[in-house]
Amino acid sequence: MLLFVSCGGTTKDSNADSAVVNEEAFSASQPVESGIYDATRYDIQGPNARKGKFDGRVIFTISPEQSAFYVYENGNRTKIDYKVILGKPFEQGDSGIYRSVDVKGLPVTIVPDSADYVLNFEKGETKVAIGFDKKPRNTYSAVEAIERMNEQIQKKK
Repeated sequence: MLLFVSCGGTTKDSNADSAVVNEEAFSASQPVESGIYDATRYDIQGPNARKGKFDGRVIFTISPEQSAFYVYENGNRTKIDYKVILGKPFEQGDSGIYRSVDVKGLPVTIVPDSADYVLNFEKGETKVAIGFDKKPRNTYSAVEAIERMNEQIQKKK
């Protein structure tokens, strides 16, 4: 995809056009888009270690200003319920792995696999790996994804 940026001009329209181009470039650089993804497996290491398959979801909200994700189970058998706010956007490394950190400075990665993606993150002493589908179940704007995330968090309370 080629992106064109106009130079010069100080009108609101030219600034809005630049913002759209910047938003598109940002979205293209991220491993996922804002939306809901099916989560299929988990591997949790640390206290209460466990691994297996589950019917879960990952909601991502991805934007230059703020990115976050929420991992939860569709039922309540595995008690998986993790909320993470990213401290910076994902950056793709030489190995194809996308890296970021959460607001506490802990590492967050998305590893592209042949069949799906693996989301790795830490919560306290616990290391979590979640396998999820590459294609989203639904896509949303970043704001809509935050709204969906908040709705789901309220349901889980």
